[in-house]
Amino acid sequence: MSDPHPHGKRHHRRGVMHALRVRPSLLIGGIVLLAVAVAAWGLGMHPAPAFLLGFDAGALSFMALQLREFARATPAGMREKARRQDPGRWGILWSGVAISTVVLVALGTELEAGKTGGLLGIVVAAASIMLSWGFLNTLFALHYAHGYYGGYGEQHRGLDFPGGGEPDYWDFAYFAVVIGMTFQVSDVQVTSRELRRMVLVHGVIAFFFNVFILAVSVNIVAGQGS
Repeated sequence: MSDPHPHGKRHHRRGVMHALRVRPSLLIGGIVLLAVAVAAWGLGMHPAPAFLLGFDAGALSFMALQLREFARATPAGMREKARRQDPGRWGILWSGVAISTVVLVALGTELEAGKTGGLLGIVVAAASIMLSWGFLNTLFALHYAHGYYGGYGEQHRGLDFPGGGEPDYWDFAYFAVVIGMTFQVSDVQVTSRELRRMVLVHGVIAFFFNVFILAVSVNIVAGQGS
């Protein structure tokens, strides 16, 4: 019997290949997350720690691939990547914020229920704390970089880096991590209203993330001491 929807299947395959070409590190990280989480769950781990373990593996894969990209990218390459990744860039950012929030909520719920699983639970919890913070700020760094080089107008460019020259990914990572740690900018000046609003949102998210992370860390230490 012939397939009644051949064109739909071909369109779906093309869409998957396009996503792989445009955001390979994010797609690979998502595949690793699902594979590890399902495998851990299948081996008898509770759903929450299985998800956390999957997230840790996926986030680590994503960030390792991004660090490789950061090390070899040029401003010309960043412009091309920003152009290709324009569709859905806001959706990717807010999806990342949502995923990181789910990670921390799952972690807090797991610790509250007292199911840390001994040493393995502590290792997974500590890794989830560090990787959720790193994952979130990496997404913001990419968002700032692609807004700067994407040709969306001066209001999206909006960042003045000291020293002259064209900034690379490490410059944007520095900017994002400083906000993630201190909730303020340092020597990089924000020169547009749109970017100031984005930085404000980033700072507020980072503040609540850091407060939550501190609370979870205290919970882990107190749980071990009891």
